[in-house]
Amino acid sequence: MDTEPGRLYDNYVSLGSSCEVAFQFRRVLGADRSGFFNWNITPVQSLLSLLEDFSGILQPENLQHSDGDLFSDASHGYCFHADFSSPDLYADGLFEPKLMNLREKTQHFLHRFRTLSQRGRTAFFYRTNEGPQAHENMMAVRDLLIRYVPQDRFDLVVALPATILVGPYNVENVCFRPLARLAPGDDASDGHVFSWDKIFSEFPHRDGLRLAGY
Repeated sequence: MDTEPGRLYDNYVSLGSSCEVAFQFRRVLGADRSGFFNWNITPVQSLLSLLEDFSGILQPENLQHSDGDLFSDASHGYCFHADFSSPDLYADGLFEPKLMNLREKTQHFLHRFRTLSQRGRTAFFYRTNEGPQAHENMMAVRDLLIRYVPQDRFDLVVALPATILVGPYNVENVCFRPLARLAPGDDASDGHVFSWDKIFSEFPHRDGLRLAGY
């Protein structure tokens, strides 16, 4: 697949694996594009598991404090941010209403994800530092995304460090693109602006982009 000149995307959707993509959406669009994966830590195996059906998420018995305001959900092996008490989730007596609120918000995000096909063309983005397995895993992600959006109405953009991916290439509608570096784990907002702007320029949003211009 070759990207078509002038093709615009109605939706930008982060699939993880960290918050880096969501911070870049905020920068170039001037606003958040809220979604289930935006602020989660979602390794590729967790992503594959979630895309199967999102079943069993946010059950109390599966939740555990990880670090700071980050909590893990053993149902699929991903982490999310919440204002639960830590390390004892029930310590402040408000765990249950907080969990109910989080579930309601999550269901809203999942509804929007499942109905993406009703809102035009979508560019999915996933940032990873996987090595040789990245290609095979991202093709598996693509196959699962087809459950939610027809294959001719989305592209999956996979951003990898240039130390792993020498140059860009496309396979059907999976587009592998290099980043000069990944944002550090303790500061996901510190992405490599020039690399991300080059990617967004190739996959432009219909609302326009606020690129850095260098």
